[in-house]
Amino acid sequence: MTAATTGAGSRSGGGCACGAVRFVAEGEPWRVGLCHCLDCRKQHGAPFGALAIFPADRVAFTGDEPGMFASSAGGRRYFCRRCGSPVFNRDEG
Repeated sequence: MTAATTGAGSRSGGGCACGAVRFVAEGEPWRVGLCHCLDCRKQHGAPFGALAIFPADRVAFTGDEPGMFASSAGGRRYFCRRCGSPVFNRDEG
């Protein structure tokens, strides 16, 4: 994820490995952290996953429509359909 600060505030952007799915988040995140729960370790293939939580109305997506995996009753994990990279998660519960 890349970040830039402008006169109007900060912008953070990122996307998948192949560039087909992109996003830009405006403003500061509600929370930034590391998670070591079993789901995050599996999702990232690592001892922990890094995250930044933004309000949904401050994030814009461009490019391809991501695929979605229902990882729990309320958890949704979105990924690039071309390269398989995880792009973002959403709690809908």
